Amino acid sequence: MEATFTLTLIEAVLILLAIAISKAITLISPLDSSRKDAVDSIPSVSSPSQIIDAPPPAIKYEVFLSFRGEDTRHTFSSYLYEALRQAGIHTFMDYKLDKGDHISSSLLKTIEESEISLIIFSEDYASSTWCMDELVHIMKCKDKYGRLVIPIFYNVDPSNIRKQNGRFGEIC
Repeated sequence: MEATFTLTLIEAVLILLAIAISKAITLISPLDSSRKDAVDSIPSVSSPSQIIDAPPPAIKYEVFLSFRGEDTRHTFSSYLYEALRQAGIHTFMDYKLDKGDHISSSLLKTIEESEISLIIFSEDYASSTWCMDELVHIMKCKDKYGRLVIPIFYNVDPSNIRKQNGRFGEIC
């Protein structure tokens, strides 16, 4: 009974997260013509940090999930993916990774074609060179194309990542 309640609570939280992500996508998406007129009078500010050398790739996915498979693939990441899918959010989750493989160019392209990257930091996330390669590419896309990056801390203290303490300090 308690396990069922906990699972239901987790599913509810994931659905709420999916809704929040959907709202974020709406806010950062290019304006459609019906919303454009309402904000035409808002002055725009440009800064050198907003200048992009090349146009960003076309958006293929609304969300890219970055996670360490051994830690969360069959638990949190799968539940999150399903909640996003049920909310109508086009999400990429890689099911075909083999331990020890190098990150493929098609996966790098998928990151570039994703509007939002959700990084699920778990206890052993930093021990995976694959995850670290993904993270570097995600941050490059954030800087170059203005993509949104949202960290999720799954069973880890965010300060351990920031200060490189605990398992993150041992690995880094």
